[in-house]
Amino acid sequence: MPWVAALALAAIALSILVGVVLRERFDIEWSTESLRSMIDDSGGWAPLLFVALVAVRMIVMIPGVLLLTAAGVLFGAVDGSMYGAAGLTITAMAPFGVVRSAGPE
Repeated sequence: MPWVAALALAAIALSILVGVVLRERFDIEWSTESLRSMIDDSGGWAPLLFVALVAVRMIVMIPGVLLLTAAGVLFGAVDGSMYGAAGLTITAMAPFGVVRSAGPE
């Protein structure tokens, strides 16, 4: 059982490292304005990009409050809420699927 804990710790460390690298590579900052300019530059792909960004926000280490606030500013209250909810649903479904596929021990 100690190897499982070591493996989990290694996975956490790896995800933090990947998040730092992704933030540096794509120049993602912690401000609403930087997110706004990134989404605005994507044109018609903005809603899909935003949902994907919300879905991977934990890996990229961006606070959910920042993204969901930006959703309201960028898309309006109704559309921003729908896009945020879609991203949060994907965020919740991904670990659930991984754990469920692992099966009982």
